[in-house]
Amino acid sequence: MNKTKRNAVLLALGVIILAAGLAAAAVSVSSRIGSLLDVKEFEDDSYLREGGKYSTDFGNYLVIVPGEVTYDESGASDIIFGVTVDSPLLVRVSEMYQWLPSGSGFEKGWSGELIDTGDDDHKNPASYASSTGTDTFSAPSVMIGGFRVSDDQLEQLKERESLKTLPEIDVKGFHTSGEYLTNAEDINSPEIGDVRIRYEYVTSKNITITGVQRDGDAREWVAEHGTSFSLAFDGALTKAETIAEYRRRAEPVVWWLLLLGAAASVGGALLAMAEFSALTGYKATVTLQLGKKKKLALEGARAAAIYAALLGIFLFGVTLAAMWASLLPLGLLVSIVVLLIYAYILVPNVMKNTPKRVKKEKPYVPIIKKRDENDIGKKR
Repeated sequence: MNKTKRNAVLLALGVIILAAGLAAAAVSVSSRIGSLLDVKEFEDDSYLREGGKYSTDFGNYLVIVPGEVTYDESGASDIIFGVTVDSPLLVRVSEMYQWLPSGSGFEKGWSGELIDTGDDDHKNPASYASSTGTDTFSAPSVMIGGFRVSDDQLEQLKERESLKTLPEIDVKGFHTSGEYLTNAEDINSPEIGDVRIRYEYVTSKNITITGVQRDGDAREWVAEHGTSFSLAFDGALTKAETIAEYRRRAEPVVWWLLLLGAAASVGGALLAMAEFSALTGYKATVTLQLGKKKKLALEGARAAAIYAALLGIFLFGVTLAAMWASLLPLGLLVSIVVLLIYAYILVPNVMKNTPKRVKKEKPYVPIIKKRDENDIGKKR
């Protein structure tokens, strides 16, 4: 491969790396932008139903329902162990004493998940005893005004407390030991396979649910980009507070991919500019006024590197601005203007400092006609 072809291949490679970097940048923010667009759609189309005020006129409308939660006076109950609490939701948290991986070996400890060690000498039980695993229990008829609250919505509530006082029981071999129910003879000296159970309960008396109103419920609604709007929040929130919560929970930016895209954009632009200079003979110049009497003048590879780095940065910025344009259109406009200003500076610089290719003409060689013998004889 001759030098010219090599430069052309490397120029194409630089452009490909630059394009890949811009694509990575777009992908890194696409999920978050999609989520925020979904939130904006929910914000525009949803109605606040304070106190759970229910109206059949709002059937199939998106609703935000804040208010005091009510339920049957019996509260939530785990009927297997006879544990009841005055709350819309009771959570049984079950843990088993097991062999747990530790460094290159194993140690004993409590875990809420069943651990398969893959080691016959440190084997754990394959399952919990029937009806003793982690579970949730809702109170009967949980409502906010005229809206039913689903079990899934109750499970999303974060404000919880541990139940410190448990009834004395003797069920399925379990007994009460402090704040735990356990089948271990001595909870302080358990054996592999022993189980301990503790309880948590929701403390929120006012909550907020969201969704699409249908048949007395605020049911799940999934927006265009896949965001689900059937969450529940602690506290009676305003519409603005509810939207802020959804924005906070929106899909995050994939930062490692964004940084990789930035590096590829600048790196690809540097490679492309270097090979472009080698192919065309372009010798970039940069002059920066540092003061009234001082100037920084660069030319050649250093100046080209500055132009290339700025090109990668500007294209990276325009790509991100274009992705966010549906939410922040001004950002895209500013980015395009800056890029056009940059092009206005760079293009004349390239035209001025790239030597013109002069077509080489073949040297003139006079054609001497060979005369034959008859011609010579005639002249004589």
